[in-house]
Amino acid sequence: MERRWGLKTIVLVWLMVLFFAGCNNHYERQQMRIAANPWVGYFPLAYAQAKGWIDQREIKIVWTVGLSQSLSLYNKGLVDAFAGTQYEWMEASNHSELAPYLLFNRSYGADMILSNIPFEKLKAYQGPIEVCLEEGGVTANLFEAFIREKKLTQLQTIKRLLDQEAILRQCSDATPRFVVIYEPYASVLKSKGYRLIASTATLKTFYVIDALFASNKLSPSQQLSMKKVQEAFRRGLKALREDPHDFYKTIKGFLLGQEYQAFMASLEGIKWLDRGDRSDVLIYLEKYKMDLSRLER
Repeated sequence: MERRWGLKTIVLVWLMVLFFAGCNNHYERQQMRIAANPWVGYFPLAYAQAKGWIDQREIKIVWTVGLSQSLSLYNKGLVDAFAGTQYEWMEASNHSELAPYLLFNRSYGADMILSNIPFEKLKAYQGPIEVCLEEGGVTANLFEAFIREKKLTQLQTIKRLLDQEAILRQCSDATPRFVVIYEPYASVLKSKGYRLIASTATLKTFYVIDALFASNKLSPSQQLSMKKVQEAFRRGLKALREDPHDFYKTIKGFLLGQEYQAFMASLEGIKWLDRGDRSDVLIYLEKYKMDLSRLER
């Protein structure tokens, strides 16, 4: 199934299923539901799911079209956990009781701002510039950091709030614009001539951590399910490191036609957080007064 047309259908079907199941409390469901969107740092979960390492009778990954939709499903009580950044955590309805159970990665270039206007012409540009981005969360904060750091507060902008797939459909013509986007979607616009203006690798004041978030009051059975998800993710990441060709072929349906070399290049835009010294990341997250007690140290 091609991801380009299939993702919307999958999401609509799941929203109907989740709506009728929504009257159940998070802790009454036997099957744990996790919302995640196609982001390069979450693909080890997609690989693990494809390989059958995640028992779908116990754990269901609900693939969404963007971070904002994943957060929306969580806020409505339709999933028990979601993959997102600290910025989605901040916008969660119960974020004081929301804890990271698994650190996926630090974004280091894979979240970015593209434009069809050369950067050197921006300060002199007359008239409003369209900005295509998701509502709230990491993309909104990324754009604000860009405007602040580059001293572009004089720019007039018109924001269009769209999910990542809608951005590809509606924001690829010659209209002067910025696009706040992430991989694998960014590769599609780059192939159409959009230029990199800024990213999480170039901005000095912007730091993004991706994690798996859930309530710090999960039931014992859900805590066990979370441990299984963590192990499945690590197996998927190990497989990526050992056989990237097989990994690419297995998750290719998520990649919007992205070729192997472009996929491998997109991996350079993140830093995995499964091993090595993570003390700087933990110190950073502690500034948000985030409950880090569920993370393995």
